[in-house]
Amino acid sequence: MNVIRIAESPSAIADLSAAMKVAKAHPTATLIHINSDPMLYAPSGEAWWEVPIPEVSTLESTQKAYANYIEARKVQKQYLGKGSKERG
Repeated sequence: MNVIRIAESPSAIADLSAAMKVAKAHPTATLIHINSDPMLYAPSGEAWWEVPIPEVSTLESTQKAYANYIEARKVQKQYLGKGSKERG
């Protein structure tokens, strides 16, 4: 497996972009390891990890969270693969 390491530096984002190009051109799997500091602020990437909320609950907070989840799925974009199920 090919491994590309990116150190914390002012050029880390540019280095990541370059690493992505190298990884896409490599004939085998490539791991890109980038060091980051979880305590530093980073702007939202407009991405979210889909963790479904229970559809049936008597708790008002869970019902509200489920409604928000359904609304968020309406604008969710498919980034990986083809032929994904229609979102409704």
